[in-house]
Amino acid sequence: MSALITSAPITIAPITIAPITIAPITIALAFLHVGLLGFLALGSIPIIIHLLHRRKFRTVMWAAMEFLLSSSKETARRLKIMQLLLLLTRIAIILFIVSALARPHLTGAFFAGFLGQSRAASTIILDNSYSMDLQQGNATALDLAREAAGAIASTLRRGDSLGLMTLGPKPSFVIDSTTDPEFVTRQIHATPLSHGGTDVVSALTECLERMKESPQAHREVFLVTDGRREGWRVEDSAGWERINTLIEQCDPTPKLFVIDVSATGMGDNVFIESVRLPSAPPVVGRGYGVECTVRAHGFEPADAPVVTLYLDDEEREAGRVKGTEFKDGVSTAKFIFRPREPGWHWGKVAIGPDALAPDNTRYFVYEVRDALRVLCLDGSPSSRPLEGGMDFLRIALAPEKLPAGPSPGETPGPEEPLGFTANIIAPTVAPLSKFWEFDTGDYAAVLITDAPAFSERVAASLRSYAYSGGGLVVFLGERIRPDEYASLADPAGGQPFLPARVTGLKGTAVELDAPEAPDATRLAEFDFNHPVIKQFEDAKDGDLTAASFYRYAAVSVDEDDPDVHVLMRFDNGDPYLIERRFGRGVVLLCTSSADLRWSNLPLKPVFLPLMHRTAYWLARRGSAAHELTPGETIRYPVPSRLAAATLTLQRPRGGSEIVRPVLAGIPGERAGPKLPTLLYEGTDPAGAYTLLAPSADERMAGAPAVETQFCVNVNPRESDLTKVSPDVVRSLFKATKVEYLETDTDVLGRIRTSRHGREVWRYLALAVCLLLMTESVLSHQIDRV
Repeated sequence: MSALITSAPITIAPITIAPITIAPITIALAFLHVGLLGFLALGSIPIIIHLLHRRKFRTVMWAAMEFLLSSSKETARRLKIMQLLLLLTRIAIILFIVSALARPHLTGAFFAGFLGQSRAASTIILDNSYSMDLQQGNATALDLAREAAGAIASTLRRGDSLGLMTLGPKPSFVIDSTTDPEFVTRQIHATPLSHGGTDVVSALTECLERMKESPQAHREVFLVTDGRREGWRVEDSAGWERINTLIEQCDPTPKLFVIDVSATGMGDNVFIESVRLPSAPPVVGRGYGVECTVRAHGFEPADAPVVTLYLDDEEREAGRVKGTEFKDGVSTAKFIFRPREPGWHWGKVAIGPDALAPDNTRYFVYEVRDALRVLCLDGSPSSRPLEGGMDFLRIALAPEKLPAGPSPGETPGPEEPLGFTANIIAPTVAPLSKFWEFDTGDYAAVLITDAPAFSERVAASLRSYAYSGGGLVVFLGERIRPDEYASLADPAGGQPFLPARVTGLKGTAVELDAPEAPDATRLAEFDFNHPVIKQFEDAKDGDLTAASFYRYAAVSVDEDDPDVHVLMRFDNGDPYLIERRFGRGVVLLCTSSADLRWSNLPLKPVFLPLMHRTAYWLARRGSAAHELTPGETIRYPVPSRLAAATLTLQRPRGGSEIVRPVLAGIPGERAGPKLPTLLYEGTDPAGAYTLLAPSADERMAGAPAVETQFCVNVNPRESDLTKVSPDVVRSLFKATKVEYLETDTDVLGRIRTSRHGREVWRYLALAVCLLLMTESVLSHQIDRV
């Protein structure tokens, strides 16, 4: 029990004196053991003895002594002063001894309120990200964090409110507020390891948002973490500015503690950074390649890693290879396997165990196809052959013959995309007017040519398809209405859909039998880093500059939009092919048409591989939409046949859940239809998630069948165990002082000192020693006099 003491008449319960104010700084004295202050009354004992001693003497007038007394008045005056000093010294000795036993602290008046009658609002933020699984001796960093957080909870007084947050993939309150520290301690020790990363900025922002509304007079935040640099997002200046603003808005200002539980010298780590799959989809019985990258942080391993491949089975090995020797901390390993069955499958690659286990495994999913289905919708169908752009697209996507790729047992060469063996693209061609006869979820990509406009329902369905991971390509044409397309680029109440706004048309279209126009433009600028265009960096693999373009749409592109990317430009700088990342999918806009009136590209040899690369990449993007990070929501557009079905989601490490589709639109959009969608947020831990649905086979009616697969992987940035500097952490907090404490310090002692102020009993004990010496000297001097 503590209370404040200030300078009024001394009273025992609660005792307070007016704080001593020096300039703008307010200082007050607080005591931890207020009950002992009752013994301050012992300070009256020297006074009582002195008074009793004076009563033993009776004054008697003696004329013979008058002369002597007059001669010693000066000596008597000095003796009286010395006796008074001796009395005061003895009183001070008793008072200082009692005060020292009561454990006094110097503290600000603001904190004095906490130490007296007011209560505290405290929040413990516990880092349970996967880097906390680092083994440190006989315990993990999370074990040490739980122990430290439990000890902090035990220091709070009854009546103080206490909350608990975790730093998992989505920082959230496990306990909003409670006055039971023991309950918080139990929850701390029950907090599981998350496979998500660390986001200190989001956690502190949410914590301070709630804390500024707290009525308590004292507020504390305890962040228990491993101090990894990546988790602090030092470069996020806007986020830290927001945190400092929230601290300033809290009245009074909260006290922040960072408790670092990681051991020094634990920054070395080997982990699987990525898994790369081919752009072409896998085919039953044909070779399919998987390449993984292994990275070492903090050191250069002498031995190459041994990597193991598993397919649809956590225990049965599908292959084992030795990676390349580490160079600049990076090693690669490649596998070739032959898928046996069509449908969705999952796999994982793993390396040997080390101190941090969760990043030694990485998962992937892939859909084995008999055919790559592409829905081709003609916005302006024609009865004459080879008059419309869709005719050329259909021929390019499914020609009668293709150059053969590597044989099934041959490893693809460096210039060939892994998995490219034969054409499996199966286009379905139909007029746009029959859009509703098809389920876009059954197709890897949707291609649309020369559509004058899109109805509101069709546009909304295409938006939902792309947002959930689908790939959409829009070719323009002579019949388009630019004002209708403008609404797709910037719809009211929704997110931009098309990557550019169509503002008009440029150039002149030619007739099919007319010679090439003399003022044609050509392609001149390319982004060869993009998977679709990378193959054509060498002109011998396809010359993109050979085609002539007579007419195209003028567009306005928001160059500052991070989701928009111009992939090709004409020699005059106008965009030709533009990409927008939309949700988990992608939309490509081609400003020219696919027919011969606007360009001769469909007649060039490069047109066929360009369309194939586009289709393969869009299909791979669709599979990539099934790859998530812990805490990320599974968003799967359910086929109409399963809209009312009961589905089962199998989780990693065993166990399953019954899930049902809901009607959902695109997040953040006020308008648009609601479509059957599976939404699932419980994607932690990492691993393979399998969605089972009732079989469509009448012979197995009701039996579950694999509908699709999802995989959840840890964020490789969390595997960088480099620690942040305490000075950097302190520099981030402009609005308050932060206490950065490591486990080799007296953490609880530092917290108590910061909470209660600086203890001064040692100084009082020193003063008692000095006073005893003074008392001895004064007594000796008085005896001599």
